[in-house]
Amino acid sequence: MHLTEPLTLPCGLVLPNRLAKAAMTEQLSAAGVPVVIADIKGDVSGLAAPGEAGGPAEGAPVIGLIDAPALARAPLQWHAHEMFFGFGWAVLGGFLLTSTKNWVGVRGYHGATLMFLAAAWVFERIGMSFGGGWPRPLFLLSNNLFLCSIVVLLLATLIRNRDKDSYRRDNVFFLIVLPLFWVAKTLLLSPEHFNLGWSMTLGIFRVAFLVMLERTLGQFMRGAFQVDILRQPALDLAIKALAIVLVFTALLPSMLAHGIELLLATLLLARFVFWHPLKGFRRLDIGIMYLGYLAIVAQLLIDALRRNITGE
Repeated sequence: MHLTEPLTLPCGLVLPNRLAKAAMTEQLSAAGVPVVIADIKGDVSGLAAPGEAGGPAEGAPVIGLIDAPALARAPLQWHAHEMFFGFGWAVLGGFLLTSTKNWVGVRGYHGATLMFLAAAWVFERIGMSFGGGWPRPLFLLSNNLFLCSIVVLLLATLIRNRDKDSYRRDNVFFLIVLPLFWVAKTLLLSPEHFNLGWSMTLGIFRVAFLVMLERTLGQFMRGAFQVDILRQPALDLAIKALAIVLVFTALLPSMLAHGIELLLATLLLARFVFWHPLKGFRRLDIGIMYLGYLAIVAQLLIDALRRNITGE
């Protein structure tokens, strides 16, 4: 009997449910009928040993096929960290490293520096997956080397070449938020401060992407359609300042955070109307960036609505 295959009863009823077939298997076995269960993914391997029920990933270690890795953090922390600082920071950090050439007019990082960063990223992935038994200094090194290296490189580039920086005033926001990535990462991996950590991380990524979208979309729209998107210094400054405040959403009174989220979403939508969205969506690359912009607005509105309903 294969649990992956539907079971058709004589009456014609089809049972696709694994639990129903497993129960029938148990009854057949209890009646003395030899039964072989084909278990490929580990769905029932946990039956081979007594203990608490576990998912498929726990089956192989339970029956001794492989040694269970010593996780450095709880599964929820691991998943949040890897989404933000494994995937997200690799994308954001890579973009910022390559874009510094255009911002300050210097050659971007290349060669041995990029090889070192790639190795640091792999080192961090190993540390997060199997570093639970590592000495704490080694785990901290693996967990901070990639992020801190990129932050130091970016800050050094922006500060050293500030006289040639075409976005000198605007890059102040990066000078503020880049060091906060390390603070948010540390809080995210702390069981006591996990909620503050992920909230700060989300807010910092929001600031970074808002700044990058302002610059990138302006260049793309000018090159593709010979039009300029609305750039009002006072409006742009207000949007980025509100986004900076929302980095600390978890520390703000609920009603204040609710109001700031609604205000920021309103300003973003008002500006979007003057960014020629009908033209932008004609191009796949620009349309994707516009969807990212609208996703930020949607997240702000959803979170504000949640606060309004739950009162949190």
